[in-house]
Amino acid sequence: MHMITIKTDKPVEPNTIEVLGHVKSAADSLGIAYFMLGAKAIDIWLHNVHGLPTRRPTLDTDFSVAVNSWAQFEELKNKLIATGNFTPTRTIHRLTYKEQVPVDLVPFGRIENPSGKIAWPPDNDQVMNVTGFQDINAAAQEIGLSDTLSMRAASLPGLMISKLFAWHERREKKDARDIITMLHDYEHTQSDERLYADADLFKSSGADLELVGCSLLGRDIAAISSVGTMTALQTLLQSNDEQERLITQMAPAAYWADDQFSVVKKLVDSFLSGFFKFHQ
Repeated sequence: MHMITIKTDKPVEPNTIEVLGHVKSAADSLGIAYFMLGAKAIDIWLHNVHGLPTRRPTLDTDFSVAVNSWAQFEELKNKLIATGNFTPTRTIHRLTYKEQVPVDLVPFGRIENPSGKIAWPPDNDQVMNVTGFQDINAAAQEIGLSDTLSMRAASLPGLMISKLFAWHERREKKDARDIITMLHDYEHTQSDERLYADADLFKSSGADLELVGCSLLGRDIAAISSVGTMTALQTLLQSNDEQERLITQMAPAAYWADDQFSVVKKLVDSFLSGFFKFHQ
């Protein structure tokens, strides 16, 4: 398979390259699967790979790591700290690179409980939802950043899954902004062949490629989701209250639209149509 690469005129900033090199080296040495996620991963896909404008600049660099135990997670953290470039913080899953770049390490795997959540030791009082991370990991893709370095990153559908659950848990505006960014820009990450392939979809979307892209993103999420992930997403997305709450929070970020709420609702409706019709 041909490796995805960034555009030569859109290089990834040096700090991110350095952080990635350290995380990849440490994870590989311990046999731990990893992938990049979060706003930085979205920006790499949209800006560095596809050449689109950066929508939400951020220094934060987030990774998810598949671990068998909390001891293995601590081993990974300690290996990074031992380089002398990373310092621990009061947040158990966060390190700081060269006192500048926040680096989050989100574990998943055998430490999850049956509901897809992790509870941080020793008190188990901090809980994080990692539902879907197994599916996101399976669909992660390798992106070449230079002649000598590549990274595993969650795919855009995988990133959308993680952002939907993150928004549901945190209700933060930054997650809503990331969701509307992916809905708005997904068409530009797809080939013309794919955008025009489904005549019925093209017609039902009113020949609006942005809406076609939203439907395709919904389909692509359903395609990589296991039964458990699909069930959790359906529960979230079928709620009219949740839909309205999400649309309201996303609307101010629809900078290109005059009637922001109406435009965002159309994007969400197209996305939901693609997601729910995938298995019909």
